[in-house]
Amino acid sequence: MELLKTEKGNATVALNRLRELQNISASSHKTVILASGYYAAFRVTLVAKALEGLYDGAIHITTDYEILTIPVKALIAVGTLSSSPKHIVLPASFPVSNSEA
Repeated sequence: MELLKTEKGNATVALNRLRELQNISASSHKTVILASGYYAAFRVTLVAKALEGLYDGAIHITTDYEILTIPVKALIAVGTLSSSPKHIVLPASFPVSNSEA
């Protein structure tokens, strides 16, 4: 898993930049502190094994407050590698502060 970018914005902003994010080089940062109102984009690379079939796995994202587990599936057939989900958009994560005037 590689960190691609952190930037001010939300899921809509990130999804509108999907083409740019798919072609961007990975960041050299290993640890990220996200301020409120920012998003982080990661790339997960799957490498096909020699055996065809359906494979289950998970991506774990650890924060100071929780461990997020995202299940992923990969289907390997001759000449193809399909995975799901293609894109993952997480809701606002804890801790979130909401202020009302």
